[in-house]
Amino acid sequence: MEKLIKFMRKQSSAIRVAYNMLKELEKEKTKNPHAQIYKRLRQLFPDLSTKYIDSAIYKAK
Repeated sequence: MEKLIKFMRKQSSAIRVAYNMLKELEKEKTKNPHAQIYKRLRQLFPDLSTKYIDSAIYKAK
């Protein structure tokens, strides 16, 4: 149960980071923000799989 709660917290944090990055990249009108956000989330949350990182970006949109 504790593992699940830790995972959910990491996923929630990843969503928040992705959302904030989307807002920043919109201001800069950056091309391909998904790739930049993915790289940043991979650095911050190395134990999250690609599926969950992509999901965090999708939910942030």
